[in-house]
Amino acid sequence: MPAPIQIVALSGPQRGIVHAIRTGECRIGRGSANDIDVPDLTVSRSHCLLIAGGGDVTLRDLGSINGTFVNDEAVSESAALRDGDELQLGDSRFLISIPDSPVIRPPVTGGYTPTALGFLPTAELRKVRPPAGEGSSAAVRTQFASLAVEALGAAHVAVVDREGSGGVVSAGMAGSHTLSPALLAGLIDEAAEKGTPVQRRLELRGEPVTVALAPLMRNSSTVGAICGEFRGRGEVDSKTLTCLASYAALLSAADEGPGLTRKSGSRGDGRPAGEESRFSMIGDSRTMQKIYDFIGRVAQTDSTVVITGESGTGKELAARGVHARSARCGAPFVALNCATLSENLLESELFGYEKGAFTGALKQKKGKVEVAHRGVLFLDELGELPLALQPKLLRFLQEREFERVGGTTPIRVDVRIVAATNCDLPDLVAAGRFRSDLFYRLMVCHVEMPALRDRAEDIPLLTDYFIGRCSARVKRRVSGIAAEAMAMLQAYAWPGNVRELENTIERAIVLGQSDLITPDDLPLDFAPPAASPAAGSFRFRFEEARRDIILDAFAKANYDHAAAAAILQIHPNNLHRLVRSLGLQDKLRGGKTGAASAKRK
Repeated sequence: MPAPIQIVALSGPQRGIVHAIRTGECRIGRGSANDIDVPDLTVSRSHCLLIAGGGDVTLRDLGSINGTFVNDEAVSESAALRDGDELQLGDSRFLISIPDSPVIRPPVTGGYTPTALGFLPTAELRKVRPPAGEGSSAAVRTQFASLAVEALGAAHVAVVDREGSGGVVSAGMAGSHTLSPALLAGLIDEAAEKGTPVQRRLELRGEPVTVALAPLMRNSSTVGAICGEFRGRGEVDSKTLTCLASYAALLSAADEGPGLTRKSGSRGDGRPAGEESRFSMIGDSRTMQKIYDFIGRVAQTDSTVVITGESGTGKELAARGVHARSARCGAPFVALNCATLSENLLESELFGYEKGAFTGALKQKKGKVEVAHRGVLFLDELGELPLALQPKLLRFLQEREFERVGGTTPIRVDVRIVAATNCDLPDLVAAGRFRSDLFYRLMVCHVEMPALRDRAEDIPLLTDYFIGRCSARVKRRVSGIAAEAMAMLQAYAWPGNVRELENTIERAIVLGQSDLITPDDLPLDFAPPAASPAAGSFRFRFEEARRDIILDAFAKANYDHAAAAAILQIHPNNLHRLVRSLGLQDKLRGGKTGAASAKRK
């Protein structure tokens, strides 16, 4: 039986995972129905297809939104893959390894691209994947070194970091160490200049030794190396060099070691370092730090989680963060939007159905609950769940078993429930639209995602990230944003939250005329309030009337924002915008303080 083709995730949510396929089709995309599920919102639900057979591998794009790239070149329909090709889907990169391939792609100009992972111990590489939440560690790097000693037949392997002064620090090693820091530093400089593995024949302590070194890369910079020491033989063959380079690629992708770990502040792509990067969320405000802490804590349990917040605040990203950090991370993450289907269709989608259960049920179908076995079922828009279906969900949560539509056999599954909604569930319970027993059964762990206006200090980080991402997507280079435009972004109320910010940045890049986003590139809604109208004019009297109406609604609602919006019969986000544009913030703060004082008396 031929050796399997290996797909190594170099970046993205699956970073460090090695997938193996032999023959046939392998579908890649964002969704549990794919053979390789990439939980990345920049990846389409059904993104691309790999077809393997007869030693050949063909890539076919499936109409993805953000495109499929091989070695940074867009694939229009299909392309033949070679050993060592790099596949990019959205923000995720994969290395393609075709064992025993007669063709090995030469290094890419400007940086080394590793090849031929077919002979690497895939099972062992899975074991040394850095544990979620623990980050880099010397122990993990020592495991890499130990595996490399065995795979390469080396006497010694060291993983070293390159210091700012040009020296090196050993961060993980296996076997007896004989190489001096000065020698290692020179070899790293040589590898950095060439961008490829290097080797040198030396005589150490009267014994002939061949030293081979592969660079560890980060953003086109050499930040360290993995170095092998071979005794009693001549030049290291190309297969061994390639294997060493493959370990370097995996180690670089795993963000190992002190010299390889990004410092706090910037990741180079606009994302801050630390916890938020592992959750695919951006922000280092105190509010977001609390979110990361919550995700880290609940991920270690199997408790049900409910995530609330306005639309566009990243509720699904938080849910995926819980899944990625949990022991279930290798199992499916299955999402179901409760607002998109009718009651009957939603039940069959949730629990599945038997053949002949209803007209058109021509074969048995598994529901989302069953597909998510041992993983996570994400119920989005939970507040829209039909009232008649809620008892069935409640019974499943209590018994952990269900029956397919038209079936009579109970099916037991092991599923963790994570739900999200932008509705106020207590209000729905009070209105009789959501069962109180289901509410209390679900609300084991609850977190509310902050609105973007409540963490304005994160807007510069988010803006930098979206500028880089959108510039690449629309193929127009933009270097940054003017200070005046940034001030306008931070002053805006953002009713659409992070999603609206991304769309605003993309619009500014597409329609802008310079390499800098300026105030003229932003919508008129972002402009600062115009000068006050003259007293007695129509505009003056109109705005005064609007102020009086809004202040009266807040007074009747005891200065509760949601209640005032309900009185005015407008969305709370629109009310936020009106309060800001009419300059009512101070009056509302004063009125709220006065109401609170009166209540205490």
